[in-house]
Amino acid sequence: MKVTLLKRRKRAKYTQHKVARHIGVNRATISKWESGKMLPSTDNLIKLASFYNCSIDELLNTVSGDTTNDKS
Repeated sequence: MKVTLLKRRKRAKYTQHKVARHIGVNRATISKWESGKMLPSTDNLIKLASFYNCSIDELLNTVSGDTTNDKS
């Protein structure tokens, strides 16, 4: 299964607050992204990809739940 935003954050041992500060949003926004209640904007996807050192493509697959290319 693709790594969710929540799992990605926990694997990196970051708090929602730390991610929120780096991205420039509030902690509740991170919570909504992780729970699937809201999706990040393009600008925020760019920031998240940079923060997590991954491609935007990986994040798009993560937030959309696409598991078609999953090898794990």
